[in-house]
Amino acid sequence: MDMNSPGGSPLDLRASDLLRLPGQSFVAAWGVFDPAWYLLAYPDVKVGPSDRPEVILEFYLQNGQKIGHSPNLLFDELWHRGTYGGVAKNVEESLVASSFDAYCRGGNKTQSPHWLFDELFYRDRYPHLIDDNISNYVANGYDHYLQYGCREYRMGHPLFNPRIYLAQLTPDELSVATDEGAFIHYLRRLANGMTELPTTLRFNPSWYLNRYPQVAQEIAAGRWLSALHHYAANRTPIAFDPLPEFSEEFYLSTNPGVARAVASGEWRNGYAHFLAYGAKERRSPNVNFDLQQYDVSIVDPSGPADTTQEYDPFTHYLRYKYNIKSGYSQPNAQFSDGLRLSSRLLKNP
Repeated sequence: MDMNSPGGSPLDLRASDLLRLPGQSFVAAWGVFDPAWYLLAYPDVKVGPSDRPEVILEFYLQNGQKIGHSPNLLFDELWHRGTYGGVAKNVEESLVASSFDAYCRGGNKTQSPHWLFDELFYRDRYPHLIDDNISNYVANGYDHYLQYGCREYRMGHPLFNPRIYLAQLTPDELSVATDEGAFIHYLRRLANGMTELPTTLRFNPSWYLNRYPQVAQEIAAGRWLSALHHYAANRTPIAFDPLPEFSEEFYLSTNPGVARAVASGEWRNGYAHFLAYGAKERRSPNVNFDLQQYDVSIVDPSGPADTTQEYDPFTHYLRYKYNIKSGYSQPNAQFSDGLRLSSRLLKNP
């Protein structure tokens, strides 16, 4: 692998100069073009009888970028354009060839490449991993995550806990997932049309599809990959609740400052703020749940010892299905399995 410039300077190369083919020395793990995935993702692409990898790459650079294609499973071109309006404008004005091109040219420092990875979340969560020393060897937080973090069971997004996901796999699937990383395994699973598995206690896909049946229809039609994909990427994010324990309408109505921040684009929705700050500040997630009252009843003040786990009063509630009046009930099975898995696979994270 080529080393990035020292001191954490943002990687700044054109996509045509940065992209590599599988097996070649790469500049960043997210900068490897995947010809096999590309032809499956875009079946209308016809590049010739040989379909040689270098020919497919050249097609992407000359044509695919213009029509909104992604270079691999790890970068979502259309999501990125929709999320970063300034980038989309630059693409329209031909100042950059694509959102991916803009990302390669410096956007990678602060922008997120995919709906299931948050660059700033990862940097804030693991600041000791993205210091000047490590930055000599990785392009950005996402590069570190793909090369190391996703195999170390670290979280790259508030709604993807690798321990929860891995605990639900069969032994054969688990072997593959631990080798390539839970995040990559999950994306491949979605791309192959397999059944969606929960990735966190903080989002309930089964409830979500029952609550919003039109989303299930759109998934069946191929518009979305999963319930989580829809929730994380749809363009009306305050119109959907992630699980029955959180009400977007209630949270925004009782937190007008947050509502203004959401309206200005500072936050995607109220739930994003709640997960980052609101839960720790004991702001109530719905009209029937006084998180202040719940907090003073918690009998588990220590919390997890490492930062690879989710932990706040709200997640604690989801974990134990706690009822203030009746005391603890049995822990949530998914979370318990995740903890057992972590003790088996993860040593001194």
